Amino acid sequence: MGSVLLVGPGNELKERKLGKIIDTFDIVARINNGGNPRCMSGEYTDIVGTKIDIWFSFHTGCFIGNKQFSKKYKEVFLRPEAYDKYKNSEYDNLKPFSNDILDFTKNTLHSFNGFNSVTTSGMNALFYLIKEYEDVSVCGFDGFKTGHWYENMFISNQNESDKKVSKGPYGRHDGLREFEYFNYLKDSDVIKVI
Repeated sequence: MGSVLLVGPGNELKERKLGKIIDTFDIVARINNGGNPRCMSGEYTDIVGTKIDIWFSFHTGCFIGNKQFSKKYKEVFLRPEAYDKYKNSEYDNLKPFSNDILDFTKNTLHSFNGFNSVTTSGMNALFYLIKEYEDVSVCGFDGFKTGHWYENMFISNQNESDKKVSKGPYGRHDGLREFEYFNYLKDSDVIKVI
């Protein structure tokens, strides 16, 4: 199946400029606005590369606002309710993201450290890739500590929200506890961090 890389939104990507390295992976997966065409062109290609294979577009607005661009991906995963709405459309690359994986992700985190929030799109995508592929790498994940590399480009209070989520439960997410499990996956050699 080859190597798969999940590109997260961590702000450290701006400094590291991994675009060329990202594009060397057999399969590159992106999450929500990180797969948006505005992030996949021009000055940003040095930061996140250009390869587009899998798009986890769990925030439906990301897909709706970029329907034509989404046709370039081999697979676009939508939440089940969004998939039901768009599955009969002109997009043959749409797939429903399994509720079983959403439940498994949350239950695994809860068992690990008492996690009791909504799992992030990144963690759900990571669980899917671990299930489907043997060689999973990631970049751009730091538990919200540095925020999103595209900052407030899509959500006006992204930077402020990221700072709060990195310290524990805030809004729907708990970046602190999710990142504990992320580190467990890394330390157990289940995933590689580039």
